[in-house]
Parts: sequence; structure tokens; C-alpha cells
Amino acid sequence: MRKTLLSSLLLLGSLGSASAQDWTIDVYGGLGADNSLLWDGDAFDTGNATAFGLGVYKTALLDGFAIGVDVMASDADYIGDTDSISATSVMLASRYALPISDSLSATFGAGLGAMAVSYNVGQESNGYTDVSKTVAGGQAEIGLSYQVANGPAVFGAVKYQAPFGDVEFDDGLVIEYNSTSLLFGLSFRM
Repeated sequence: MRKTLLSSLLLLGSLGSASAQDWTIDVYGGLGADNSLLWDGDAFDTGNATAFGLGVYKTALLDGFAIGVDVMASDADYIGDTDSISATSVMLASRYALPISDSLSATFGAGLGAMAVSYNVGQESNGYTDVSKTVAGGQAEIGLSYQVANGPAVFGAVKYQAPFGDVEFDDGLVIEYNSTSLLFGLSFRM
């Protein structure tokens, strides 16, 4: 995962030298929706998840368009169990801001990259152990951004993430993973 993150940051750095106001750094957090995920062929419910992340975007490519690297971590507990599932993603992401007014914009985004999906055994392991697998995945996002005068932009977004297919761990366990998160954050212009 570290190699993927480093490669993504080097790719982003090669897009051009930074000048004033050409970069944004997004910091965000939020909650994921309840879900139902397949675990070894059967569906199990997960409760509310938590999510947090960081994005670095080059903004001066085309008017309203930005490209960058987005790193997000999320986790959810299985309802009625002590087990949990989590994912850390590194995505090469693009975003488009459609102006609604001078300060308000609708944002649309997508990304492709890698997801490290982990199944975390709780107190009752029933013979299972913690497992993790890095797989290819993607994300889609829609939101609103409000530019505060002489300050950062405040934004809210709904982000969906999923690997391309089910995750098969080395021990043969096959699980489904996806998340839909409601996120709030700040975007700082650099």
C-alpha cells in the first residue's frame, strides 16, 4: 500500500510545478450507511461506518476540473457480532465543479486505484483470523462546495467505493465489500 501511495504522489507531482492557488488539500470525515455484505456466500448486515480521508488535487488544468490523489479509510462492524470490515483506499481521482453561484458549486468526481480490504475478527474468532487483501477498485462522488470568503471551502459529499468484484483472501474466504459514505470537510487552496 505504501508503494501505491508513493507512486500516486510522484505521478501527481509530475503534473507540473505548483503556483499560487493551483492546488487544494481536502480533509474530510463522515459516516457510512448501513449495509448488507456477502460473507462466504451469506449476507450479513453491517452498522453505521466511519470514514475519514485526505485528498490533494491539481486545480489549474481546465476550468472547474481537478485531478489528484485521494486516500480514504473506512470501517464498519457486523451487526450482532464483534467482527468488522475495513478498507483503506488510494485513488487517482478527478473532480469537476459546476458553479451554481459565486460561492456555491456542485461537484462530481470519480477515481480508480487500490483498496486494502481487511476482515477483522472480533472476540469470538470461530477459527478465523484477521485477513487483508489489496485489490483494484473505484469510487464515484457527488456533492456541494461552498467557498468561504478569505478562507477554505466547506464541502459535503456522498461517496461510493467498491473493489472490482468480490475479495478473495489467501485462506479462501470470499467477501463482498462496498461503502456509501456521507462526508463533510474543508478544502484549502495552496
